[in-house]
Amino acid sequence: HFVPHSVHIYHKIGHAVHDHPLCVHNATFAIPIDSLNDDRFYLKSIHGQESTKLIFASFLIGIHATVYAILADEVAKAIVISVRGTLSLEDVVVDLQCLPQELSEVGRKCDFEGSGHYCHSGILSRGKWMYEDIRKRRILHEVFSRGSPYENYDLVIVGHSLGAGCACILATMIRHKYPRLRCFAFEPPGCVYDEALCNFSESFITSFVRHDDIGETQA
Repeated sequence: HFVPHSVHIYHKIGHAVHDHPLCVHNATFAIPIDSLNDDRFYLKSIHGQESTKLIFASFLIGIHATVYAILADEVAKAIVISVRGTLSLEDVVVDLQCLPQELSEVGRKCDFEGSGHYCHSGILSRGKWMYEDIRKRRILHEVFSRGSPYENYDLVIVGHSLGAGCACILATMIRHKYPRLRCFAFEPPGCVYDEALCNFSESFITSFVRHDDIGETQA
């Protein structure tokens, strides 16, 4: 069910809001929190997404910044964070920043045991940027607040390729606040986490990899 969300973030979501008044300099799109019930923000122009509402999207791209969107999927009853995979030159640079980085500091900040665990350094930088961007904008806080039409929805994080790796670290970083969250990683790089942290995250992260995909099985 969540695969289309990881696909449409590449192009279709951006095209859907390109000329919208709420799309600021083609960099971010955000609906007013008091407009969560507004029917105008369904992605009706994308086939199969007529019951999905776009709440926020960032189209910023850099070594740290990455394209992502926050959606309300009214069929799955879930708020979905979708993270784009490799598409730009900056994304390729991040892919190549594959030295392991220890997670003690991140673990202390996000209430998980990061000591002795490691993450792909480029993916970690993207995950930390998303974490801070979502936090400072208070998007999830508002969406799940009392009185919101989505206060009882589940939280799901999805991504494909590089976006799948970023989805994994973001899920790990915010799980202490949203313990019921699920992450679906489609074709993630094989070097996101060390083996022990992979085993720990099995309870909330599900990865999907083709058996003959060289990039994911050899990374």
